Amino acid sequence: MQDEEYQKLFEQMQKISTRYSKTILLLSEFLESFVEKDPSILQRPNDIYLDIDQIKEAEDMRDIEPESLVALGLVLFKQLQPYIQELQQVAHIEKFESKLG
Repeated sequence: MQDEEYQKLFEQMQKISTRYSKTILLLSEFLESFVEKDPSILQRPNDIYLDIDQIKEAEDMRDIEPESLVALGLVLFKQLQPYIQELQQVAHIEKFESKLG
């Protein structure tokens, strides 16, 4: 019974990991496209400001300032970071247990 429960949990973790990996890849490509267009966007003297209202009210993403989109991408990365760290820890434990067992 424990093996079945373990297998179920492991499969759920794999699905979650795949979803997060895809999300991170999309966010990375999203941010990379802005940095390629304007490499100085991350090195401006002022802080990048996230204008949530501008993003919520925009009918088209092309209407949003690139700095706001970069800030949004960075905020989303920061939100995902704890989940990614948890998945890495679980994967590390899984590898360790497979070596023991």
